[in-house]
Amino acid sequence: MKAEIKTLFSLDIEKHLQDYQPEDTNNFSIWLRMIVGEKGKGGEESFDVFICTPKWLLDNCSEDEVIFGYQHLIVFKYNFQEIKEKIESYINNLSGSNWDDLANKISLIGKWEFEDYKD
Repeated sequence: MKAEIKTLFSLDIEKHLQDYQPEDTNNFSIWLRMIVGEKGKGGEESFDVFICTPKWLLDNCSEDEVIFGYQHLIVFKYNFQEIKEKIESYINNLSGSNWDDLANKISLIGKWEFEDYKD
């Protein structure tokens, strides 16, 4: 089984991500929502990834903090096409025996809406 990105958008930004430009492309952060489903089939679920630059981290975190990079994508500048291609490459190269297997792999880069769900 394979996954595919159905759409990408941000809850932080009203514009389409392709048209968006932060004030400082080297110092920004945004939340990106990935809508992903099984390749060639209906159904989709959301995964959220926090995207920021090293400069943003330096400006917004204290020197004594220790930060895990889990579900964070660190880029050196805002270039939507490069960000999109990197995420698509990661997801397109995944495979799993079922959707839960795939979703758990995707959740390494973005918080799955059902990540902590219990029946």
